[in-house]
Amino acid sequence: MSKKTDILIYSSRVTNRLKYSLDLILKSHLYLSYELVTDAAKYINQSSNKINYSNTRISPNELQIPSTEILFEDTTYELHPAVQVGDELPYFFEMSGADFHFDLFGMVFYLVARYEEYNANNVDSHNRYPSKHSVAVQNNFIQIPLVDLWIKRFGQMLKNKFEDLPLQKRVYHYQPSMDVDMAWSFQNKGIARNMGGFLKDLLNLNLPQAANRTDVLVGKKKDPFDQFDFMKSLHVNKGQSLLHFFLVANRGAYDKNISVENKNFQSLITKIASQNPIGLHPSYQSNNEFDILKTELEQLEIITKTKIKKSRQHFLKLQMPQTYRQLIDLGIKEDYTMGYPDVLGFRASTCVPYRWFDLGKNEVTELMIYPFQIMDVTLKNYLKLNPEEAILKSKDIIDQCKYVNGTFMTIWHNSSFDENEGWKDWDKVYLQIVDYAS
Repeated sequence: MSKKTDILIYSSRVTNRLKYSLDLILKSHLYLSYELVTDAAKYINQSSNKINYSNTRISPNELQIPSTEILFEDTTYELHPAVQVGDELPYFFEMSGADFHFDLFGMVFYLVARYEEYNANNVDSHNRYPSKHSVAVQNNFIQIPLVDLWIKRFGQMLKNKFEDLPLQKRVYHYQPSMDVDMAWSFQNKGIARNMGGFLKDLLNLNLPQAANRTDVLVGKKKDPFDQFDFMKSLHVNKGQSLLHFFLVANRGAYDKNISVENKNFQSLITKIASQNPIGLHPSYQSNNEFDILKTELEQLEIITKTKIKKSRQHFLKLQMPQTYRQLIDLGIKEDYTMGYPDVLGFRASTCVPYRWFDLGKNEVTELMIYPFQIMDVTLKNYLKLNPEEAILKSKDIIDQCKYVNGTFMTIWHNSSFDENEGWKDWDKVYLQIVDYAS
């Protein structure tokens, strides 16, 4: 005997966008099954829990959600929704006369599919979509998971109306991650790079750094970027798996890691890959050069002798839809770039992993998107927070993720513990974040 469908949904039309939004809200978040019908008579005659996604009431015992056109279109255009605030939460696509006062399904789709990024006319100096143009930043909800909060409220509304619904809760999860832009500060860089760095230290009268470089190279001190054992021990003790993303690019203006030909670098990657999940950190120059991206992925796979399925863009260079299409073409299954470099919070207004919807092709893909909320350089370099302020801001974000039972993710760099590079006391910030998030 087949399992009874939890909810029957009426819509005058069925589109990929509508099915995507319903799958995300009902299946991924609320763990509910549904049947979508366009036959009004069938909808009326069935004795089911009913949601009517239209602007005309059909059945007396239904939950009506108004529909705008966004889920029934197959193109994108410049769309700046008017944001309102009601029940203490922002919303848009407002419509009256239904049980819900706005198009929830359309709003969720707009935010999660990153609709606003497809017709962006302005980009920053790194050709990225600027956070300041996003509806979340402009309307001050970037630091709350608005999608998850509304879905949580929607689930409660469904349960109140349909008492037999078997609502389940997701489980909160903390996922730490590390970007290895430069494995070592001084070691394994060769004589020329270290001599150049030493002379630069002297010219800048940075004598402590010159002394530090010397002590590391003669074996008196550990390289300040070599935090791999410390990070491993910390997260193993917490029962956590630390994701590592390795930059294996040719040297360039923004790609300055150790050469991928370096045997010590290869050994480090191999060692970490044997203990933790790893992914590719596609280089700055690879974002618009598919062949470079392909070569970097192949190099990392040769070193690890495994298929690499995870990625996070260096400099968070994310361009819709080109970046994700390139990753899909290379067999990448999970991406961890979804977040802004200059603000904390929720770029897609969610902290729950989701499948990417390609708006250009108007279809859902198999690529899973894992949003992050906090990055070390955001706290210190962009927002100019001191360690105490950074801890408080981070705890606020963690609280939001815990409230909606989402996934909290941090990006930290192995280089962000070097006191001589301005990171004094930031080890304490990281430790407190990990403790509070765990």
